[in-house]
Amino acid sequence: MKGDYQNELNDLRNLKDKFIHKFSEIESQQIEVEKKFKELAEINEKQDQRLSLLEIQEEISTLLRNEKFSTASTKILQGLTQYPDDEFLHTQHVYCLRRLQRYDDAMSISKNYFDQYRNINTLADYIELSILLEKTIDYEQLIINSRSELVEYFSEDLIWFFDTLRLYFKNDPVTLINHIKSNIDSESKLKNIKIIDGWMYDEARDILSYKEDNELKSIIYKLMEYLDGKISGQEFAIFMNDLE
Repeated sequence: MKGDYQNELNDLRNLKDKFIHKFSEIESQQIEVEKKFKELAEINEKQDQRLSLLEIQEEISTLLRNEKFSTASTKILQGLTQYPDDEFLHTQHVYCLRRLQRYDDAMSISKNYFDQYRNINTLADYIELSILLEKTIDYEQLIINSRSELVEYFSEDLIWFFDTLRLYFKNDPVTLINHIKSNIDSESKLKNIKIIDGWMYDEARDILSYKEDNELKSIIYKLMEYLDGKISGQEFAIFMNDLE
């Protein structure tokens, strides 16, 4: 009887061990299932956020196409409270401020965004506006540090245009004219300077419209007509060669 009792105890111990092992397996499976559910929930949340962001971006794009810049600016600010790191929202915010003629705000925000995320498009905005608004910046160092990115994103011609604007504000007609004519060959053709894809000149025209009308201003306006694709390179070259 004692032997039978001992066998029963052993059987109970074995049964207990099996139960504990089985329970551990179930618990482990439950933890794994919960982990999968959590991962799925996170994926769904990210997808929902992405869809929400896409809806905001689409709405803003529609407003910009319809030139409703004030409404777009408000919508962008709302979007930035939800998605503070979104590149589209930041770059379009600068664009809206430029179109709304809030140039100081646009310059400040473009510089802050470049410093934070090194977005080269907003750096170009900052450089142009600082020149047009006659702000003091370390232009040469900015160009040295970012030339390769500016050339890759836009072209070397944009830097040349910035250099030309700076010469305009130095009020040095001879240097400005020579700077431009150095790119015109004997057949009245531009050797190097090409239309800059993706760059707009509306804000430059607006800011310069308040400056005194003179030969320098007419040169810059005519140059922007060429860079904007409104006149040919040969037309601009002939205009320059006709200057005294």
